[in-house]
Amino acid sequence: MESKLLITPEEVKNELEIDLVAELGVQPKQAERWLLRVQRTIINHVARYTYGGVESVWRRMNDERYKFVIKEAIIEQIDYLATNNYVQADQIMKTGQGQLAEPIIAPLAHQLLLNAGLLYTGV
Repeated sequence: MESKLLITPEEVKNELEIDLVAELGVQPKQAERWLLRVQRTIINHVARYTYGGVESVWRRMNDERYKFVIKEAIIEQIDYLATNNYVQADQIMKTGQGQLAEPIIAPLAHQLLLNAGLLYTGV
């Protein structure tokens, strides 16, 4: 499983006009670690719908179109978290009776992934 950042703090600043170091009140390495957690949340979300799981998602990143959609979903997730005062994605959970809690994915990020065909629903 890869741990390379697909979105850098600089890209977040350019795309969303958010300086993560300042907004989160952390050092640059901690901002990168935060981004990695957000990235993993999105990749794990896609992996739930992908035969072969996380490793398959990373292999498919060789396709620039696939990688672009994943990056866009990460940006949407960051924007969603910023709107919610930077609460970690894995701290915003939904639960069902008798089910494990799972992270909430930004609705727009989910829709982006679904419309791009990255979330196979069996339909």
